[in-house]
Amino acid sequence: MAHNSTAQFLTAWRGLQDTPQKAPARDAFDPTRMKTLMPQMLMLAAGDHRTGGFNFRLAGGFIEQLHGPGLKGSDFTALFAPAFQAPLIVALTSARHREQPLLLCVTTEVGDDLLSAEILLTPLRNQDGLIDRFVGLYQPLGPQPDAFRLEAHYDTNLPRAGRLSLKSARLQTADAPAFPAHLRLVSIEGRLIA
Repeated sequence: MAHNSTAQFLTAWRGLQDTPQKAPARDAFDPTRMKTLMPQMLMLAAGDHRTGGFNFRLAGGFIEQLHGPGLKGSDFTALFAPAFQAPLIVALTSARHREQPLLLCVTTEVGDDLLSAEILLTPLRNQDGLIDRFVGLYQPLGPQPDAFRLEAHYDTNLPRAGRLSLKSARLQTADAPAFPAHLRLVSIEGRLIA
C-alpha cells in the first residue's frame, strides 16, 4: 500500500498519459498543481543509453534537509549503500525502458533513529519522445525521527541521513496500481485519535 501522497502523485502522473503504455510528455507536468508536495519532489536527468547515470536536476527542501544541500548534478544512486546501487540502476533502467513509474521502499538512519520512506519515480518524455527525466516524490512513512521533522525549517545542525537501504523496487504498471493506505484510527484512553 502506498502512502496517500504517493498515490496522489501517481494519479496526477497517470492523468497526463495519452496511453497506459507511454510516459507523458515532460512539458505536460506542472509541479505547481501539487504545491503542498513540492518540498518532497525531485527531478532526475536520465543519461543516454551509452553514459547512463541518474543525476539530480532538482531536489525539494525536504530532500536537501535530509541529505544535505547541493544535490543538483550529483548521482541519485550515490544516496544508496553500495550493495543497493546496481539493483537500483537495473530498476531505473527497466522503468525507463517500460515507461512506467518505479516505487522504491527505503530505510535510512537519521541520528539514532530509523526513517522509512517511499520514493516514487515517474518517467517523462522529451520532445523527441525519449525518456530523459524522472520526476518523483520522496515520502516519509510513519513517525519521523525526533531529530528530524518535515515541518522543521532548514537547519544545518540537524543530523543528515545515512546511506539508503533499498527494501523493495516495484514497477507500478497500469494494471497493478499503488492504492492509498486506509485510514487507521487509534484509541488512547478511550479517545479516538486519527
